Parts: sequence; structure tokens; C-alpha cells
Amino acid sequence: MSSRLPTNVVPTHYDLVVTTVALQPPFLYTGKVKISLTVNDPQSDQITLHCLEVSIADAHIGTIRNTSISYNVANESCTMEFPPGTILSASASASTSTLDLDIAFMGHLNDQMHGFYRSKYTTANGESKFMATTQHEPTDARRFFPCVDEPSAKATFQTSVNVPAGLTAISNTNIIETVTNSSSGSIFTKFGKTPKMSTYLHALVIGEFDNLSHANPTSNIITTVYTMPGKGEKGRFCLDCAWRCLDFQADQFGVAYPLPKSDLIAIPDFAAGAMENWGCVTYREAKVLTEKGQTSLATYKGIARTCCHELAHQWFGNLVTMDWWSGLFLNEGFARFMEFKSVNYLYPQWNIWDEFVQSVYSMALSLDSMESSHPIHVEVNHPDEINSIFDAISYAKGASLLRMCSSFVGDEIFMEGIRLYLSRHAYANTTPNDLWQAVEEVSNKPIKSLMAQWTTQIGYPVLTLDVSGTVTQRRFLASGANDDASLWKCPVSVLLSSGEVKPAVILADRSNDDLKSIVSKETSWFKLNSSETGFYLVNYTDKQWDELKKAVVPNNSSPLSSIDRLGLISDCFRLARAGYTSMSNALNLLSGFKTIEHLDEYVVWQTVAENLANSLSLAKGQPFFAKFQSFVWEMFATQHSILGWDEKSNTEADTNIAPFRGIVLSMMMKAGASTCVEEGNKRFNSYCDEGKPIAADNKSIIYRMALKHDEKNAKRKLLKLYRECDFPEEKIRLMSVLGEVQEQQHWNETMEWVLYSGEVRRQDIARPLQTLGGASPESAARGWSYLKRNFNELVAEFAGGQMWPSIVSTLCGGSKSAAVADEIQEFFELHEPGSAKKRVTQILERTRINSDRVQRDNLSLSKFFE
Repeated sequence: MSSRLPTNVVPTHYDLVVTTVALQPPFLYTGKVKISLTVNDPQSDQITLHCLEVSIADAHIGTIRNTSISYNVANESCTMEFPPGTILSASASASTSTLDLDIAFMGHLNDQMHGFYRSKYTTANGESKFMATTQHEPTDARRFFPCVDEPSAKATFQTSVNVPAGLTAISNTNIIETVTNSSSGSIFTKFGKTPKMSTYLHALVIGEFDNLSHANPTSNIITTVYTMPGKGEKGRFCLDCAWRCLDFQADQFGVAYPLPKSDLIAIPDFAAGAMENWGCVTYREAKVLTEKGQTSLATYKGIARTCCHELAHQWFGNLVTMDWWSGLFLNEGFARFMEFKSVNYLYPQWNIWDEFVQSVYSMALSLDSMESSHPIHVEVNHPDEINSIFDAISYAKGASLLRMCSSFVGDEIFMEGIRLYLSRHAYANTTPNDLWQAVEEVSNKPIKSLMAQWTTQIGYPVLTLDVSGTVTQRRFLASGANDDASLWKCPVSVLLSSGEVKPAVILADRSNDDLKSIVSKETSWFKLNSSETGFYLVNYTDKQWDELKKAVVPNNSSPLSSIDRLGLISDCFRLARAGYTSMSNALNLLSGFKTIEHLDEYVVWQTVAENLANSLSLAKGQPFFAKFQSFVWEMFATQHSILGWDEKSNTEADTNIAPFRGIVLSMMMKAGASTCVEEGNKRFNSYCDEGKPIAADNKSIIYRMALKHDEKNAKRKLLKLYRECDFPEEKIRLMSVLGEVQEQQHWNETMEWVLYSGEVRRQDIARPLQTLGGASPESAARGWSYLKRNFNELVAEFAGGQMWPSIVSTLCGGSKSAAVADEIQEFFELHEPGSAKKRVTQILERTRINSDRVQRDNLSLSKFFE
């Protein structure tokens, strides 16, 4: 069902005034909006706008009021009927066929983190207060005020608000006028006119704030970070990242940032990570605030990435916007690509592109290997459908394909194409073909035909190499080999053992011999897909996997980069999990890692750890499990002896050594190293009882060790730490670990605490629910049982909010049993999942895949450990 509006009128400007706003019960606000409309069909007597959970008190064109208003809840719209000839007469009197529609309306500051909503915070003296903020993407501006809430309906906005006494208002543009009401103390605040933009980019925030600012002497742009009172200094890292990133991106895009200010606002309750409102970007507090001794390197990286991502949107999404949500990847895929490009420039010591391949690229491969995946460019209409594509396909696969395109034409040429695209379509809307056209023009390569196939076709291939050097391609599915007839144009480069890289050639046929002349001459190893720039897997012969085993081990003599190493390991395990190759090949690939002392390839070790942990979790209870644990212990024991528990130098804080230590400790615990668990428990108790510090990057694993060692004691202390803590990262750490409790009573208590105590913000509940529903087979069974028993209550409390899909997926997505998958399917045939429908489909497929994997992997592993 489509929710697109008729186009008999099209907005060009909104003059929005919030006349009253109450930041206490019943949290009502009133407003009026004058919408300037271009009339395309003057014969119509109706005007339809998007409108949801907003009541219209009055609507008029000039002096003529509407005769009726009807609401279509399913379509999230309202239709205003006017006396016959009203629109014709009003538009005829204007030389430009325009009219002004005035609407008075009223709404409610909801607590569901969408539209115009309220967020609760606690002051330094313990007083609870509320602020108001907006979250309009993708389709929630209509929850604030009546509008044409579609990305192609670009207009300018002028926002005004009567701000309650003692508070501050922030919007997309600078304040141009203030008038104080001498009796109430409220301040009428008027903001400047925005550039032409989509409704989902409009923002208004009202509350108490601390702030830090930086005025750029070159661009004259003022960057400001706003936080809740008392937290201003914790925004300094984010501020430094933001203003430097803005400079870098303006240079990269060749288009000046078009606003005089760039605000970053930390909101206590925020469903997404951040939102790119033009000139007024809103964030979760955890994506802005840092604190010495509490902030891990992973969080510093996460804050930098999020900051750079949202600023990239100021051009890619805000200045140039996709025509409809089907092209969401034009926004999100490119912003993800640019976040890594920007962070790599700002913090080169982090080697962030390695992490792109290890996390973003890998995540995209995982989701797109499912039959329930979708093409990057996919038809969507209803808001539930639109929300469902804010996923790893739009973000991660989109970014991965842009990286592939950039590698194929060369980065400088690719960015030249981006600059052409932005200048050509500034303040307008585009389709994916507009982007590919621009890159094709500057590169003289067939980019449109290459990328159109990748964006309109679901999935990706596995390229299989035979002993003669012939390459065949077929769609890769996590469920195993298949007869899918899809074909892709694959840019394939070859890295030789000499270190030479053969440039990419396009393999487009089912079977191709174009690489025979290259690989047949190689007497040692070779690797297809150098630097993992192509979006596909490569499966070698058993002999070639054996050759690659010698090269994949980190050392100074191999020409393999860390990205190539992690790519080989990741491909081999992914192929083994799906049955394309044996798990023995995957484990053999790692055999040389047991005595390696190199610590500078963190992402490689992270890939090793994640894949071994995944396989280990399926093997629990099997006869060979102890031998598998010993294998894992041998893999990480050398690293543990080198790294120990504590920081060895002051430079660790800005390198990957600190998070690497946490990974090693985690794997030692999974390997059954009881002495590590005991030491972790000892350090935890010293921290809680004596205040002896724990490094931020070690906290999660030490908390988990304590919980494993003495669950009752650790649970009590972790909960105490949570209640005494006001730092977002630490609270997230603590609640996630608390979700790993295994005793039934503790599990029940924690579940109720997460959902209903009010101590866990709604934005955060997915974190502990993920472990409550997936930390162990017992947790998975309890999560699914809880969802079934309490489904109606959960629907009533959460189904109307942003977190509902996450609640459903975390509580029923942890099982590896085909029988449970059948139960889930039968349950949701009788119970409407609402906005979680897509998640349920994915869960069913993943659960059945894991069920098959348990049997296949355990058979292979049993033979390996004989």
C-alpha cells in the first residue's frame, strides 16, 4: 500500500510557529504553519497532507476555511476539503499559481523517540526534567506538523517557537530574532530561513544545555557541541573531530558547507545513533561524550565514525537527496563510505580501513547471503517498509559497493565524479543512475552498466577456482550451494606471491578463463580480490588453500596486507559454514597462528577470534568440545603471555593494542582458562571494593569473568555500579553484561528490570535483551518463551515505538533449532509482528541455517579433532 500523496499541490516553503510547548504532563504543544504551495491542478478542491497523531484545529486559504477534514490513519494523512473554486480562485490571483495554506494544530510530546518527542534527564542535584527534540527520518515529520513528508518535496523552512523561561531552542539555522514576554518570561525565538530541503531534515530542540564551540577562522563556520548541563567538557573530543571533519569534507566535495553553523546535540533518549538534520545534528549521548579512564578506544572510534558519517550527509543526503526512499543507499551507503575516508584522514594511526573490511564489509556479506535479503535499490512504499531498509544492505553493502567502484576507477577519479554529481544536482533530488552517470563521465569506464547490476540484484557471488585456473561464479547463500542463475560483473584483481598486483578485469560469465594465464604460472600461492575491494567470496582448491596457509600467518616477509589476511580467513570460514568447503580447511588456515608474536594486525586477530567463537558456540556439549577449547587456548596463549592484563606503555591508548588485549582475554575465557576467570574476578572485586581502576578496554571482559565466577555476587555489584554511574558507555557495558546471567531467578529479575523498571532507557533495551536472549542455549529458550507468554503486554508497551523490531529479534533470534523456527513461524502466523515483520523473516531463515550448520560443522569438527 502506497502512502505517496497526490501532487495537485506542491510545497515550496513552511513558516512553522510552535506557539506553546509544555515540558511537563500532559506534554502538549500547539502550533501553526503557513505552507506556500505551487498549484498543479487548480480544479481540485482538496489538499492532502501527511499528518499522524496531530489534530488540526483550523485550516484556511486566505479568509476561506475548510469545510471538512478527514483523517486516513492507514495512509498517515489528512484531507482538507474547501468550498468549490477556492484553490482555483486563490491560485489565479497569484502570478505564479501559488497559494498559502494556514493550519492551526495541536500535538503531544510522545515518549517513543519519533516526531516531536520528550526526553528525560536528571540534573546534578538529582531532579528529573524533560527536554523536547525531534526525530523525523524517515517519515515522522508528519508526527510534528502537517506537511508533504516525502524526500522529493523539498521546500524552505522558517521555524519560530515560544521557548519556556530558562530554556534554549536550537534549530537548523541561526537565531535571527528574540522577543521576551515580560509576564511569563518565555522567549519568542525566530530562526533564519533554511536552504531548500526535505522535511525529514527539519529539527527543533528545546532544553537546558552546556556547550563548547569552535569558530573556524578560514570558513567562519561555528561548530558547537551541546550537552546536558554539567557534561560540556565531555563533548570536547567530538567537537575537535567535527570541525576538522567539516573542513576535510568541504575540500573533498568541492562544495562549501552552505550554513553558518554546525551544531551537534547530545540527546539522552535517542533511538538511532545520530540524525543528520541540516546544521543541527542530533546524537545519542554515547555518540558524543567521552571521559578519561572510562572511554574505550572502540568508543573513540565509534564517536569519530558517527560524527564523520553525519557530517558527510550535509552534502550527500541534505544538499543532494535521493528522489524516494528506494534510493536510501545514496544517502547511507555514501555517508558510511565517507565516514571511513574522513576518520582515516583525521586519525591515520587507527588504520580504520582495515576495520571497514573487518566489520562493515563483513556485515554486508552476512546479511546479503540470506534469501531474505533485498536489493540495494528496492521498491518501498509504506513507512514500515521504509524503516525496514535502514539495515546493513543500505548502509554496509552500499558503502562496500562504493568502495568497489572507487577502487575500479581510482579514488581520485571517483571523487572527481562525486564532485560533478554534487555540483550538478545541488538542492535537488536524484536517482542512483545520476551518480553512476557522473562517475562514468569522468572515468570513461562503463560504470552505469556495472553498478546498476549490483544495486538492482539481490545477493553476491562466490567465485570458485578449479585446478586449471577456470573461474566459475554462482550466487553465494549461507544455506549452502544452490541453483540461482544470477550473474554479476565482478572486477577481479590478483595478488601474486611476489607482491605484484594484477589490475582488475571484469568477469561476467558463468565460467571464465581470463585469469588462467596469470594463475597457471604461479608456482606458489596467489589471491584473487586484492585488498577485498570486490563484493564477493573466493573459493580455492584444497591445494591452494593449503598454500595460502603459509602466507596468511602475520610476518614480515609475506606481501599479504592485514586486509588480505582477514579476507582469506573470513572467506574460508564463511564458505565452510555454508558447506562450500570443509571446516578443516578453515581451521588449518589458522594453524600457524599459535606461536606468532606479532601484535600489529589487530583486525586479523579479531577476525580469527570472531570466527572461532562462532564455531565454538555451536560445538558446546559435543564430545570434541574440550579439544576445541584446547585448540582455541593454544591459538591465544602466546598473545596472552605477551599482552598480560595491564597497559605496557602510554601509547596503547591510541593504538589497537588495548582492544586486542580485551579480545585475547575473552578468548581465553571461552577456551576454559579458569585461572584467567579467577584473575578477572579478583580484579573486579578490587575495583568494586577498593576502587582499583580497570582499563576501559578491559572492563567488559572482566565484568563477564566475574559473572561467570560468582553470578550472585557479580550481579549485585554490577547493578550497584550501574545505578551509581552517569556515563553512557559504562552504563551500556554494565547492562549488556547483566544480560548474560544464567540462573533462572537472576534471568527473570533482569528481564523485568530491563523492560519495566524505568532504569534502562528505551533506546538501550536492545543491548541487554541481546544477551538475555542469546548468551547461551538456555538464554535463547528463555527469551523465546518470554516473548510468547508476554506478547500482548509487550505489544501494548513497545509496538508503537522505534525499538519494537529489536525487541522481537533479540528475544526469538537466539535459537539454533529448526523445531524452534517452526514454532516461531506458527506463532507469527497468528500474531501480527507489525514493524518487526522483516526481522521475523530473517530470524526464521537464520535459525534454520544454524540448525543445518550444527549438524554439518559438528561432523566436520569431530573428524578434525579425532
